[in-house]
Amino acid sequence: MWYGGNKHAARDGGGEAAREGHHRAARRLLRLIQAHPKVLAVLTGDEHNYNKTRLDAKVPIYPPGWDKPKVELKRPSGRSNNGAAGAPY
Repeated sequence: MWYGGNKHAARDGGGEAAREGHHRAARRLLRLIQAHPKVLAVLTGDEHNYNKTRLDAKVPIYPPGWDKPKVELKRPSGRSNNGAAGAPY
């Protein structure tokens, strides 16, 4: 989840602050996707909505002023999220 760029908003399953912020976890996932050319998309859930996103070099995935390492997207990949529950955020 993006949390508006607030890395401290990420929570673990018990409601405690996550050990690593979502930016760091997202970078690890993007590196894995980019390293394995057979991975075309990632299926996710738990956000209580449906959406799909195509990630490529044109998508602004970092907040303004980002001063940490960035993952270079060399090829497009996708993400499809189906939370399906329809519960409020």
